[in-house]
Amino acid sequence: MWARFLILALASALLIVTSAEPGLSGRKTGLKPVLDKTLSTETVRDVGENGTNDDDDDGVYDPDTVVEGIRLGDLSPKELYLLLDDVDNAIVSELDILVLKKQLEERAASAATSRSAEDSAATSRSAEDSAATSRQAERPSAHQDDEAGSTRKKRWGRLASAVRGIFRGSRRAPRPTRSGTRVTREYNRRGNYQDAQRHFDRLNPRDQSSFQGQISGRSGRLGNHRVTVRDGSSGANSRPTLEIRTPRPDGTTYVRKFRYNDPQ
Repeated sequence: MWARFLILALASALLIVTSAEPGLSGRKTGLKPVLDKTLSTETVRDVGENGTNDDDDDGVYDPDTVVEGIRLGDLSPKELYLLLDDVDNAIVSELDILVLKKQLEERAASAATSRSAEDSAATSRSAEDSAATSRQAERPSAHQDDEAGSTRKKRWGRLASAVRGIFRGSRRAPRPTRSGTRVTREYNRRGNYQDAQRHFDRLNPRDQSSFQGQISGRSGRLGNHRVTVRDGSSGANSRPTLEIRTPRPDGTTYVRKFRYNDPQ
Protein backbone atom coordinates (compact mmCIF):
# COMPACT_ATOMS: atom_id res chain seq x y z
CA MET A 1 0.00 0.00 0.00
CA TRP A 2 2.78 2.38 0.91
CA ALA A 3 4.57 1.52 -2.33
CA ARG A 4 1.40 2.34 -4.31
CA PHE A 5 1.04 5.64 -2.45
CA LEU A 6 4.68 6.53 -3.18
CA ILE A 7 4.25 5.79 -6.89
CA LEU A 8 1.08 7.93 -7.00
CA ALA A 9 2.90 10.84 -5.28
CA LEU A 10 5.78 10.68 -7.73
CA ALA A 11 3.38 10.62 -10.67
CA SER A 12 1.56 13.68 -9.31
CA ALA A 13 4.84 15.58 -8.87
CA LEU A 14 5.87 14.74 -12.41
CA LEU A 15 2.52 16.00 -13.70
CA ILE A 16 2.94 19.32 -11.87
CA VAL A 17 6.43 19.87 -13.31
CA THR A 18 5.25 19.01 -16.82
CA SER A 19 2.27 21.37 -16.64
CA ALA A 20 4.47 24.19 -15.32
CA GLU A 21 7.00 23.91 -18.16
CA PRO A 22 4.94 25.86 -20.75
CA GLY A 23 4.65 28.72 -18.28
CA LEU A 24 8.37 28.77 -17.80
CA SER A 25 8.87 28.59 -21.53
CA GLY A 26 6.39 31.42 -21.95
CA ARG A 27 8.32 33.60 -19.57
CA LYS A 28 11.51 32.96 -21.51
CA THR A 29 9.73 33.86 -24.71
CA GLY A 30 8.28 36.89 -23.02
CA LEU A 31 11.77 38.30 -22.51
CA LYS A 32 12.47 38.34 -26.22
CA PRO A 33 10.25 41.30 -27.16
CA VAL A 34 11.90 43.37 -24.42
CA LEU A 35 15.35 42.39 -25.71
CA ASP A 36 14.31 43.07 -29.29
CA LYS A 37 12.97 46.47 -28.27
CA THR A 38 16.32 47.32 -26.67
CA LEU A 39 18.18 46.26 -29.79
CA SER A 40 15.80 48.30 -31.95
CA THR A 41 16.44 51.38 -29.85
CA GLU A 42 20.19 50.96 -30.20
CA THR A 43 19.79 50.50 -33.94
CA VAL A 44 17.79 53.74 -34.16
CA ARG A 45 20.52 55.55 -32.24
CA ASP A 46 23.18 54.11 -34.53
CA VAL A 47 21.20 55.39 -37.51
CA GLY A 48 21.00 58.72 -35.71
CA GLU A 49 24.79 58.96 -35.85
CA ASN A 50 24.39 59.32 -39.62
CA GLY A 51 21.88 62.10 -39.17
CA THR A 52 18.70 60.32 -40.26
CA ASN A 53 17.02 59.92 -36.88
CA ASP A 54 16.69 61.76 -33.61
CA ASP A 55 16.06 60.84 -30.01
CA ASP A 56 14.54 63.36 -27.58
CA ASP A 57 16.11 61.43 -24.71
CA ASP A 58 19.69 62.08 -25.73
CA GLY A 59 21.51 61.34 -22.47
CA VAL A 60 21.79 62.80 -18.99
CA TYR A 61 23.97 65.42 -17.36
CA ASP A 62 27.24 63.93 -16.16
CA PRO A 63 29.62 66.13 -14.13
CA ASP A 64 32.53 64.04 -15.45
CA THR A 65 31.80 65.22 -19.00
CA VAL A 66 34.84 66.99 -20.45
CA VAL A 67 34.35 69.93 -22.84
CA GLU A 68 37.46 71.47 -24.42
CA GLY A 69 39.61 69.69 -21.82
CA ILE A 70 37.58 71.04 -18.88
CA ARG A 71 35.59 68.80 -16.54
CA LEU A 72 32.12 70.31 -16.19
CA GLY A 73 31.76 69.22 -12.56
CA ASP A 74 34.67 71.50 -11.62
CA LEU A 75 32.85 74.63 -12.80
CA SER A 76 30.43 76.92 -11.01
CA PRO A 77 27.14 77.62 -12.84
CA LYS A 78 28.48 80.98 -14.03
CA GLU A 79 31.75 79.43 -15.25
CA LEU A 80 29.80 76.72 -17.08
CA TYR A 81 27.65 79.37 -18.77
CA LEU A 82 30.73 81.34 -19.88
CA LEU A 83 32.46 78.18 -21.16
CA LEU A 84 29.44 77.19 -23.24
CA ASP A 85 29.25 80.75 -24.60
CA ASP A 86 32.89 80.61 -25.67
CA VAL A 87 32.43 77.22 -27.33
CA ASP A 88 29.38 78.53 -29.19
CA ASN A 89 31.27 81.61 -30.38
CA ALA A 90 34.09 79.40 -31.65
CA ILE A 91 31.84 77.18 -33.75
CA VAL A 92 29.87 80.18 -35.04
CA SER A 93 33.11 81.70 -36.36
CA GLU A 94 34.20 78.38 -37.89
CA LEU A 95 30.87 77.84 -39.63
CA ASP A 96 30.80 81.46 -40.86
CA ILE A 97 34.14 80.95 -42.56
CA LEU A 98 33.08 77.61 -44.09
CA VAL A 99 29.88 79.13 -45.48
CA LEU A 100 31.84 82.10 -46.88
CA LYS A 101 34.39 79.81 -48.59
CA LYS A 102 31.63 77.81 -50.23
CA GLN A 103 29.97 81.01 -51.47
CA LEU A 104 33.26 82.23 -52.95
CA GLU A 105 33.79 78.90 -54.71
CA GLU A 106 30.30 79.05 -56.21
CA ARG A 107 30.84 82.69 -57.22
CA ALA A 108 34.14 81.82 -58.96
CA ALA A 109 32.52 78.92 -60.81
CA SER A 110 29.65 81.17 -61.92
CA ALA A 111 32.07 83.86 -63.10
CA ALA A 112 34.08 81.29 -65.07
CA THR A 113 30.91 80.08 -66.77
CA SER A 114 29.91 83.66 -67.61
CA ARG A 115 33.37 84.44 -69.04
CA SER A 116 33.23 81.31 -71.17
CA ALA A 117 29.85 82.31 -72.56
CA GLU A 118 31.06 85.86 -73.24
CA ASP A 119 34.19 84.56 -75.02
CA SER A 120 32.08 82.36 -77.25
CA ALA A 121 29.85 85.27 -78.15
CA ALA A 122 32.83 87.54 -78.77
CA THR A 123 34.40 85.21 -81.33
CA SER A 124 31.29 85.48 -83.48
CA ARG A 125 31.64 89.27 -83.74
CA SER A 126 34.13 91.25 -85.69
CA ALA A 127 37.58 91.85 -84.20
CA GLU A 128 36.85 95.57 -83.85
CA ASP A 129 33.56 95.07 -82.01
CA SER A 130 35.11 92.41 -79.79
CA ALA A 131 38.02 94.69 -78.80
CA ALA A 132 35.68 97.57 -78.01
CA THR A 133 33.47 95.38 -75.90
CA SER A 134 36.48 94.04 -74.02
CA ARG A 135 37.86 97.55 -73.28
CA GLN A 136 34.48 98.71 -72.05
CA ALA A 137 34.16 95.71 -69.76
CA GLU A 138 37.58 96.44 -68.24
CA ARG A 139 36.57 99.99 -67.22
CA PRO A 140 33.71 99.70 -64.74
CA SER A 141 32.23 103.01 -63.69
CA ALA A 142 32.45 104.38 -60.15
CA HIS A 143 28.74 103.65 -59.82
CA GLN A 144 29.38 100.01 -60.70
CA ASP A 145 32.19 99.83 -58.11
CA ASP A 146 29.93 101.25 -55.42
CA GLU A 147 27.18 98.83 -56.38
CA ALA A 148 29.57 95.87 -56.26
CA GLY A 149 30.84 96.92 -52.84
CA SER A 150 27.30 97.30 -51.56
CA THR A 151 26.43 93.85 -52.87
CA ARG A 152 29.44 92.31 -51.12
CA LYS A 153 28.42 93.93 -47.84
CA LYS A 154 24.87 92.66 -48.20
CA ARG A 155 26.15 89.17 -49.00
CA TRP A 156 28.39 89.16 -45.94
CA GLY A 157 25.47 90.36 -43.81
CA ARG A 158 23.38 87.44 -45.03
CA LEU A 159 26.27 85.03 -44.38
CA ALA A 160 26.69 86.27 -40.82
CA SER A 161 22.99 85.91 -40.10
CA ALA A 162 23.02 82.40 -41.57
CA VAL A 163 24.98 81.09 -38.59
CA ARG A 164 24.89 83.75 -35.87
CA GLY A 165 21.17 84.26 -36.33
CA ILE A 166 20.49 80.59 -35.61
CA PHE A 167 22.39 80.75 -32.31
CA ARG A 168 21.29 84.22 -31.23
CA GLY A 169 17.63 83.45 -31.81
CA SER A 170 17.81 80.31 -29.65
CA ARG A 171 17.62 79.62 -25.93
CA ARG A 172 20.31 77.18 -24.81
CA ALA A 173 19.65 74.47 -22.24
CA PRO A 174 21.55 75.18 -18.99
CA ARG A 175 23.74 72.07 -19.19
CA PRO A 176 24.85 69.64 -21.89
CA THR A 177 24.03 65.96 -21.63
CA ARG A 178 26.11 62.90 -22.41
CA SER A 179 25.37 59.51 -23.88
CA GLY A 180 28.44 57.36 -24.45
CA THR A 181 30.93 59.45 -26.45
CA ARG A 182 28.24 61.91 -27.57
CA VAL A 183 27.90 65.29 -25.82
CA THR A 184 24.63 67.02 -26.73
CA ARG A 185 23.74 70.69 -26.42
CA GLU A 186 20.07 71.53 -26.95
CA TYR A 187 18.63 74.88 -28.01
CA ASN A 188 15.00 75.96 -28.22
CA ARG A 189 13.69 78.57 -30.61
CA ARG A 190 10.52 79.80 -32.25
CA GLY A 191 9.63 78.46 -35.66
CA ASN A 192 8.43 75.39 -37.51
CA TYR A 193 9.81 72.94 -40.06
CA GLN A 194 9.79 75.58 -42.82
CA ASP A 195 12.02 77.78 -40.66
CA ALA A 196 14.33 74.84 -39.94
CA GLN A 197 14.62 74.12 -43.68
CA ARG A 198 15.33 77.78 -44.40
CA HIS A 199 18.20 77.76 -41.92
CA PHE A 200 19.51 74.52 -43.43
CA ASP A 201 19.44 76.10 -46.89
CA ARG A 202 21.37 79.13 -45.63
CA LEU A 203 24.12 76.86 -44.35
CA ASN A 204 24.03 75.13 -47.76
CA PRO A 205 26.05 72.01 -46.85
CA ARG A 206 27.73 69.85 -49.49
CA ASP A 207 26.78 66.34 -50.60
CA GLN A 208 23.15 66.74 -49.62
CA SER A 209 20.83 63.75 -49.47
CA SER A 210 17.21 63.24 -48.44
CA PHE A 211 15.72 60.54 -46.24
CA GLN A 212 12.13 59.38 -45.75
CA GLY A 213 10.33 57.41 -43.08
CA GLN A 214 8.71 58.10 -39.75
CA ILE A 215 11.05 61.11 -39.66
CA SER A 216 12.01 62.79 -42.94
CA GLY A 217 14.52 65.46 -43.84
CA ARG A 218 17.84 66.28 -45.47
CA SER A 219 21.48 65.96 -44.50
CA GLY A 220 24.84 67.21 -45.78
CA ARG A 221 28.35 68.22 -44.75
CA LEU A 222 29.94 71.56 -43.98
CA GLY A 223 33.65 70.98 -43.42
CA ASN A 224 33.85 68.16 -40.88
CA HIS A 225 30.39 69.01 -39.52
CA ARG A 226 27.29 67.03 -40.49
CA VAL A 227 24.23 69.27 -40.79
CA THR A 228 20.77 67.68 -40.73
CA VAL A 229 17.24 69.03 -40.77
CA ARG A 230 14.32 66.80 -39.70
CA ASP A 231 10.58 67.29 -39.68
CA GLY A 232 10.32 65.76 -36.19
CA SER A 233 12.03 63.81 -33.44
CA SER A 234 11.31 60.53 -31.71
CA GLY A 235 9.35 60.60 -28.47
CA ALA A 236 6.01 62.06 -27.46
CA ASN A 237 7.14 65.68 -27.91
CA SER A 238 8.13 65.50 -31.57
CA ARG A 239 9.59 68.76 -32.87
CA PRO A 240 11.32 69.88 -36.08
CA THR A 241 15.06 69.92 -35.50
CA LEU A 242 18.19 71.36 -37.08
CA GLU A 243 21.26 69.43 -35.95
CA ILE A 244 24.98 70.17 -36.23
CA ARG A 245 27.15 67.15 -35.40
CA THR A 246 30.89 67.67 -34.90
CA PRO A 247 33.48 64.89 -34.34
CA ARG A 248 36.29 65.85 -31.95
CA PRO A 249 39.97 64.79 -31.95
CA ASP A 250 39.52 63.04 -28.58
CA GLY A 251 36.96 60.63 -30.09
CA THR A 252 33.87 62.38 -28.71
CA THR A 253 31.15 63.93 -30.84
CA TYR A 254 29.54 67.29 -30.10
CA VAL A 255 25.89 67.44 -31.14
CA ARG A 256 23.93 70.70 -31.23
CA LYS A 257 20.16 70.34 -31.64
CA PHE A 258 17.97 73.33 -32.39
CA ARG A 259 14.34 72.50 -31.56
CA TYR A 260 11.63 74.52 -33.33
CA ASN A 261 8.67 74.79 -30.98
CA ASP A 262 5.94 76.46 -33.05
CA PRO A 263 3.30 74.17 -34.62
CA GLN A 264 3.10 73.91 -38.40
